Amino acid sequence: MGRSILNIAFIYSCQAECHKALELHEKALAVFKRVYGERHQSTALSYANTAFAYEGLGRYHEALELHKKALAVREQVFGSGHPNTAKSYNNLARVYEILGDYPMALEWSQKVLAVRELVFGKEHPFVASAYCRIAGIYLDLGDYIKAMELYQKALAIREKTLGEEHTDTASTYDYIAGVYYSHGDYAKALELYQKAMAINERIFGEDHPNVADSQRRIGGVCEALNDYPNALELYHKAMAIFAQAYGPEHLMTAVSYNDIGRIYYNMDEYPKALESYQRALAIREQELGEDHPDTASSYEYIAEVYYSQGDQLMALELYRKALAIHEQVYGEEHPSTASSCSHIAGIYRDQGDYPGALELYQKALAIRERVFGDEHPTTAYSYSRVAEIYLHQGEHQGALELYQKALAIREKTFGLVHPSTAASYNDIGLVHENRGDFRKALEWFLKSYRILDELHPDAATVRHNMERAYSSAGSGKPFEDWLAEQLSQKKYVQ
Repeated sequence: MGRSILNIAFIYSCQAECHKALELHEKALAVFKRVYGERHQSTALSYANTAFAYEGLGRYHEALELHKKALAVREQVFGSGHPNTAKSYNNLARVYEILGDYPMALEWSQKVLAVRELVFGKEHPFVASAYCRIAGIYLDLGDYIKAMELYQKALAIREKTLGEEHTDTASTYDYIAGVYYSHGDYAKALELYQKAMAINERIFGEDHPNVADSQRRIGGVCEALNDYPNALELYHKAMAIFAQAYGPEHLMTAVSYNDIGRIYYNMDEYPKALESYQRALAIREQELGEDHPDTASSYEYIAEVYYSQGDQLMALELYRKALAIHEQVYGEEHPSTASSCSHIAGIYRDQGDYPGALELYQKALAIRERVFGDEHPTTAYSYSRVAEIYLHQGEHQGALELYQKALAIREKTFGLVHPSTAASYNDIGLVHENRGDFRKALEWFLKSYRILDELHPDAATVRHNMERAYSSAGSGKPFEDWLAEQLSQKKYVQ
């Protein structure tokens, strides 16, 4: 009876019908506890399966407690050095990572690695999977060097044991590409994403969800390069595959609607963006409920459209709904909570409520410093936002110090030639302009503009800032002539 219920629950899980899956997993758990008792491997498995259903619903704290119960049983039944016990270690690591508790995630992931190395040896595919888990945590923490080192170790194992034409090897190419993408090296990211897609196409055919995942990743690179037509084409292809494989109301179809909406948003086609985002929201509300983090993400996407259309009140309402969900699901010390605070702060800033904006930006900064440390790119973003408010309030020195902290992080993380670094150069230029030092401002604006391609969305803003500073500096030569002369000189190189 218990196993029959479990099989049906698994089908619902695969169909992303999380509420039905949870109901059946809880029934199966009750059966296993009654038949086998608490200390049985089948009961432990049922605890874990029920926890997975809670994860699907975004109820991570409840999932965590059930994974801990599964671990307790497995340690009693198998001992601490058994592969089944390591499965519980891995489940705990995953949930802690989702909750933003990276030290705990790292601790449990390293336990997984230790068990698997001891049981299977150091060149087993299970060991490669453990390396990938740990690498992902380092990537979350902004330690790209450590993440790359571990992904490369995993790749070496998988290529040796599984060969280059295996889906797990393709996944590792995707992981490594993700590091390059995070670091702004889109050319290398694209090369590896395409390599992974080619493998998946040969293994599964062109209409498989794994291929759709690859199309989404390549579309993401196109999006980062502002190649919106190609990104849109790839996102549509991915959505067609997901809809055919899973149905038009599946959560992966919702993900594709978000991808497509984001491109329309970037192209300033707000009605089309809103339509796509609302379709994604409808699916998520139906499948996950209104209090799920993915639903909150949809609220934020829609809020962004309203904000760009000038409807700040509607945007603020949706951002607050998202914040309430994040605080309820994750707590007040989570990166998603910080992001929601930052979104709301942006509206307060635009409304001229600088004290209100500063309070929320500082709250977001405090969360990010505690979670990521003070040398993470996301922390740098918060430094810049707090600095922006200082600049509006005329606190030029305080703004400059924070902008310089953000710049130091970005130069260390991304290098000297990266859009994020260019953003910091522009920010520092604004401080000097507000101080009346127009020539110094011009120097920083020019450094920023040299990095940005003319097609980059920020290039026009930086050019406008530069022209304004040039005019204020009182130079006699026409701006266009001066700029052409500057750009003809050797570019700023890394």
